[in-house]
Amino acid sequence: MSYLPKLKDNEVVKISEKNEIKRFTFSSLSNQVFQFFNLEKGFLNTIKLLIQNPGKHIQAYLSIHRDRLVNPFKFYFVSASLFIFVFLKFNTQETSLNRPEAEEFAKIFYNYLSFWIVLFAVFISFFSYWFFRKKSGYNLVENLILNLFVMGQVLVLGLIFFPLALHFKPYGELFVNLVSLAYFLYAYISFFKQSYFVIILKTIASIILGVLLMAITTVSIGVTYGLFLAYLEA
Repeated sequence: MSYLPKLKDNEVVKISEKNEIKRFTFSSLSNQVFQFFNLEKGFLNTIKLLIQNPGKHIQAYLSIHRDRLVNPFKFYFVSASLFIFVFLKFNTQETSLNRPEAEEFAKIFYNYLSFWIVLFAVFISFFSYWFFRKKSGYNLVENLILNLFVMGQVLVLGLIFFPLALHFKPYGELFVNLVSLAYFLYAYISFFKQSYFVIILKTIASIILGVLLMAITTVSIGVTYGLFLAYLEA
């Protein structure tokens, strides 16, 4: 006879012999890890689908077919984490800053690089929403989901071409930036149903304004941090 577990102190929970509990093994543990990150099929499958037709599959995710792609936040954070790890591991370029406050802020910037990448996605989403909102009908959150997928894929492409950017500076870095821009245009053209020329202009404007807002935010925080340190030392 089996009993249902009751949440009471010092109570013995009896389990039926028919309900066999499987022991943890390396195979079961790896399966749980893969299921948590959804890497067995979902992550790699998402990369493939976002290369084949990003607009079609992101639109399907926003409507009803949300099992074809992994969660956009998970996809973006995994891509960003891998990119940051590789970037910080193999990027040996040193920055020479004259002021100690700038050096300190540069360290903080790199330590919280994941935060800046997420913030950049939010900024671009704001401008893509602003430029495409009237004819597309997608709200700000849906634009954020779009850009999480697109920027996550851009980070994956950055990982693929990172050796090229690392060993063939500055032309390798220029090539990676052009590939990233080309994918942005490809994804936006397949997602938004407008003329190519208009989409290209709006996409480039969204990226440039997102970069400018990101730069202004970073500089503002850096200046504020420097003034705060100066105040403490005074």
